[in-house]
Amino acid sequence: MTDDFWNLFLSTGSVQDYLKYKDNEKAENDGDSYKGFSNQRADSGGE
Repeated sequence: MTDDFWNLFLSTGSVQDYLKYKDNEKAENDGDSYKGFSNQRADSGGE
């Protein structure tokens, strides 16, 4: 979906189309912001 917004921006050069692309890109990435952190533990502190 993000590619569709990017291609639209490339064809029009419109700032509005670029902003739509950026908004969509952010919406797609919001769910992934903490991905991969659940399996990391704190350092043992020198034990």
